Amino acid sequence: MLPGGLPSTLTLTNYVLTAFEIPAIAFPELDAASGMRDPDCAGVTIVVSPLIALMKDQVDVLQKRGISADSIDSSKKYEDLQTIYAQLRDSKLRILYCAPERLNNEGFVATIRDIPGGIRLVAVDEAHCVSEVRSPISHSSLFPSRQQA
Repeated sequence: MLPGGLPSTLTLTNYVLTAFEIPAIAFPELDAASGMRDPDCAGVTIVVSPLIALMKDQVDVLQKRGISADSIDSSKKYEDLQTIYAQLRDSKLRILYCAPERLNNEGFVATIRDIPGGIRLVAVDEAHCVSEVRSPISHSSLFPSRQQA
């Protein structure tokens, strides 16, 4: 988490990359260069965001730039969710946005546990909303009680 007031973005050719998008995009290249991981199974960055509209905007911009990103939220149809889960299983997504309460969904937690390459980074976007709103976004929704040892 970056403290408020510090720059958390980098502008490249009229596109602003956030502090969590940069490593998510770089993981496959870093894996290939190090030889320690299969770059085709670079894992995924999970971005927890309480704002669906912001998630959609960020995903749209990333997809237009050729970066594999998507979001799971209440506006998605069953078919859309199945496509996203397939992309996760096939290591096709680099960045996945979700609402904090999604982390309490047993099906979602089970799915992200089995992502090839694992979860490489977890970021909380708009963290000030999480601390200010308090309800329905709470500590328990960010840290699910159903954890395996």
